[in-house]
Amino acid sequence: RILLLNKSDCIVFDNVSISYGAEQAVRDVSFSVRTGEVFAIVGESGSGKSTLIRAAFGILKKATISGQILLNGADVTTLSDKDWRQMRGMSTSMIFQNPSAYLNPARTVENHFKDL
Repeated sequence: RILLLNKSDCIVFDNVSISYGAEQAVRDVSFSVRTGEVFAIVGESGSGKSTLIRAAFGILKKATISGQILLNGADVTTLSDKDWRQMRGMSTSMIFQNPSAYLNPARTVENHFKDL
């Protein structure tokens, strides 16, 4: 099938499945998020939310990923470690589930990213 990428899409998951050996963590997920759009992934504990996002940021090392994940047009499932190092902090960033450990509450989110 042909994936039609809208120019304003900043992240696209197309038919993504993720497994750890025989255990399937995520099955056939497809969605896109446009630049400036507010989007939430909601689900029970263990339903694959963090797994999806970690796959998008290239930090799932022992998982098998099928389908396509596009981040600003780049297929992240094919990026080398060198490509990831160049991309992280420049065009992508991730704040983990404990934001108080990473963010200074006296500063705006924008100012945090300007320092990268």
